[in-house]
Amino acid sequence: MRHIARFLAKTAGQLSRALGRGGGTSIPGTLLMKLRPRTLQEMARELDEGIVVISATNGKTTTTRMISNIAQKSGLSYVTNASGANLTGGIASALL
Repeated sequence: MRHIARFLAKTAGQLSRALGRGGGTSIPGTLLMKLRPRTLQEMARELDEGIVVISATNGKTTTTRMISNIAQKSGLSYVTNASGANLTGGIASALL
């Protein structure tokens, strides 16, 4: 079921972009979480090097972009949602 749910979620994102209904940055994760409510926990376990969470009132997207840039230049593996979709649907989409 996990692979089917991931396939359907990715397809929803592609359709969203193709139909001009959005950037497909949240809908895949939102759908995936409906199909598999514990998907964030499952995918987070696959991140062997840990997780960095950025939380604040202002500056989250800018801070995330700076840290992503540092990680990229350092050759580190990382996952980010560059669109700034930082609610659970966007996080699940990035991990997907």
